[in-house]
Amino acid sequence: MAEKEEDEKTQKEKKEEKKDNKDRLESALMNSEYSWAAGLIYSNDRIKELFKTAIKEGWTPARFIAQFKDTGYYKNHTEAWLKTEALKKTKPAAYRDEKLKAAAKIRDDAASMGVKVSEKQAFKMADRYLRMDFASNQNAYSDWLAKRVASTDEEGFLGAAGEVEEDLRGALARNGFSTDSQTWSDWVDQSVRRIVQGNMKVTDATDYVRRTAAGRYPPFGQKMLDEGKDLQDYAQGYISMMSEVLEIPEANLSVSDPKVMAAMTGKQNDKGDYTATSLYDFEKELRKDSRWRTTKNANVTAQATANSILQSFGFMG
Repeated sequence: MAEKEEDEKTQKEKKEEKKDNKDRLESALMNSEYSWAAGLIYSNDRIKELFKTAIKEGWTPARFIAQFKDTGYYKNHTEAWLKTEALKKTKPAAYRDEKLKAAAKIRDDAASMGVKVSEKQAFKMADRYLRMDFASNQNAYSDWLAKRVASTDEEGFLGAAGEVEEDLRGALARNGFSTDSQTWSDWVDQSVRRIVQGNMKVTDATDYVRRTAAGRYPPFGQKMLDEGKDLQDYAQGYISMMSEVLEIPEANLSVSDPKVMAAMTGKQNDKGDYTATSLYDFEKELRKDSRWRTTKNANVTAQATANSILQSFGFMG
């Protein structure tokens, strides 16, 4: 009988000891820099078993933390990720509040960067914002957010990114490049992202376009680089001539017209130098165009030629 009572007393003492160990360990954790770890104890089986062992063997908080940090669960995640997970598991309302704050910031920052983000998208992105601790790493946050800049055929970029896109597409058009080209379209998308991220300036991109055009139009290349002008700035004479001869409104013509481009490309002489087509020769080329035959100019010229022939035969006084 006495032996049984002694055994029951021992069991009771052990139970109380385990409870004391549990309370002591939990209290120590909650008052340490690893207070968030307490929130993970019952949300992860591996940590739960580790905690049971710590209680059973009477580990100190320092030993528990050391063993916890040696687990794959800890090693495979950042502390910011673990803290967010603990908050999500133990205080869902507080976790939601933090996500709402992060989502609002994401939407505000996205608008200034030209990123279109809906409330639903921002709320989803907010979890990663918290887990990556972007609040403490502005550069990483800016890069992460900038990568979410998305372009569609219908809308293109928005906000500040939209203004950059407009600048780049304008530079391409002024230098005879088609923005419908997949190559240039991809270049615009990549350049906008780099500029928004702060890795490149708009002038770097527009200078690249100008240098590329300068290489394709030797007669004007050096001038373009020396004067910092676009191909369009040297094309007006050809555009005006084409408008006059083919009777096409100037607004419907540009430096990217094949005839204008051909004239500005010029021809290479024996010395290897390139010379642009003169306006006189350009006009002659335009009169060979099938469109010229339907113009008033062509009719007047044809009538004048006919009258001249008749006069030569004495049919007109």
